[in-house]
Formats: sequence, structure tokens, C-alpha cells
Amino acid sequence: MWFKRDLRFTDHEPLFMAQQENIPLLLVYFFEPSIMACDDADVRHWRFVYESLKEMQSKLKSFAAQIYYFHNEVQTVFEHLSSLYDIQTVFSHQEIGNKVTFDRDIAMESFFDDHKILWKQAQLHGVIRKLRSKQDWDKRWEETMRAIPKMIDLNTFEFEDLDPDYYQKLKGKALSTEITNRHENFQQGGEYWAWRYLESFAKERHVNYSRHISKPSLSRKGCSRLSPYLTYGNISMRMVYQYTNQFYETSPNKRAMLNFVSRLHWHCHFMQKFENDCQIEFENINKDYDSLVKPKNENLYKSLAGG
Repeated sequence: MWFKRDLRFTDHEPLFMAQQENIPLLLVYFFEPSIMACDDADVRHWRFVYESLKEMQSKLKSFAAQIYYFHNEVQTVFEHLSSLYDIQTVFSHQEIGNKVTFDRDIAMESFFDDHKILWKQAQLHGVIRKLRSKQDWDKRWEETMRAIPKMIDLNTFEFEDLDPDYYQKLKGKALSTEITNRHENFQQGGEYWAWRYLESFAKERHVNYSRHISKPSLSRKGCSRLSPYLTYGNISMRMVYQYTNQFYETSPNKRAMLNFVSRLHWHCHFMQKFENDCQIEFENINKDYDSLVKPKNENLYKSLAGG
């Protein structure tokens, strides 16, 4: 099981698929140096990931299992693992990310094919890879959100262990303390916190959603604050959709509730746009902006970035 942006155990389709196989399962995650070095990456992202993994590890303790995380490139680790194990299948979610992650997935697809390894990938949120027509996209999104969640039972898995010495040699350099130490000014990663934010929003905080969404200070309470938890998969879009809708009839502000659900749809809509028109990572959507060239003010950039 290759965890990516799906750091949870609830409504997890790749784990659900693996549960049906009834074979030993090794759980892995990769802090990839090539991805961590990208311009769109920041230490706060990897701290959130680390906190999410830490919570998952606590849930696995009672099953004498763990997620083996590597500060190393994916292919490097799989080359070693494939020499140690007869890997039959790799399970993961598709990743809708930048070009570096896309190129990595292309390389891994080739690697798995060469090693006769089946790679089973599940759709992420409502985003459809290689979508040929957007005509029925809204309908398909709704069907995905209303589908029965993919629930698992950790008791049914036979988890595989790595030899401790072997793991340490392959694990890579230790993560920086900036990643492994909690920062009190940021939301904490993990499935537990995702559900706490969702519960308080669906039951109470949503009433001011429409009025406070554009107000920097008030939006801290009036909005869901679920963005990082959806980004790194501490909770599935489907569970947010279904849980929120349970409170619609009793909501004192149904319009706010509907506005929130519509933005769940928008979330996937724009991810789908990025998936279909991936060149916008490097090019302007509106070509008229190509003629606007402005010098980069390093001091202003650093001040805005908090540097």
C-alpha cells in the first residue's frame, strides 16, 4: 500500500481493494526529496504529513503494524523492495499534483510493468484521469459522492514487517526537526482533527459561512477549515459531502449549507481543470497575460512569504 495524499483509514478505496486480496500487505509512504524541493512545497506541508502519519501509526500499534516512511525516492526504495519481496500488487490513489509527481508516476508505471507488478490506482475525490468529455462530469461527481464509502477493518489485514536494520539502511536521512516538531500556529494534521473540524462546522459554525467566507478574521470560525485535511486526504471528499448533508434538514441556515456543498463541487471542478489542462502550471490560461512582464521584487516576495 503506497500512501500518497490519502492519509486516513476511513473510506479508503486502495486499502479496501487490498483487503479483498488476502495477501500480506506492506504499508509505505515516501518523503521524496525531488518533491520536497519543488517551489510549491513548504516545510509546513511536510509537518502536516508527518503529524498525519504519526496519528495513523498510533492506530496501528494495537495491530503490531506500522507505516514505513522513507526519506528517499520512490523508485529507489521499490528497486530494493522488489529484490527482497515477490511484489504482486501495489495499491494507491491517483495523485493530481504537479508535473514532477506526474513524471514520477509515469516512471513508476514503467518500473512496475518491467517487474510484472500490477498497479491498482483508485480515483482521487471526483477527479477523473484521462477524461475525454466533460459532458457528464457533474453527474459522475454526484454519483461518486453519493456512493457507499469504502470502509475497512484493520483486524482483517495480514501486515508485513521489514527487518529493522534493513529499514534503517533504506529509510534515508532523518527528517528535519522543523518537520517532526509541532508548531502551535498551524492546524494539526490527522484524521481525528479532520473529523473534529467537520463536526463543529456541520453542526454549528456553518451558519455564518456565506457571510464570513471573504472576511480574513471571521472566516477562521465561519469556514470549515478542512482544506489541508482534504489536500492530504485525512478525510475523503465523499465523507465530507455525506456527513454535511445529514445536517441539512435541521440546519438554521440551509443556504449556507448549500453554498458549502457547492464549493466541494468546485474543489473537484478546478482540480479536474488542472488535470485536463496541466500546462497551466507553466503557462497563462489567458494568453493576453503573456505580454505582461514585471521584474521580481525579492524583498517584497520574502516579506509576503514570511521570510
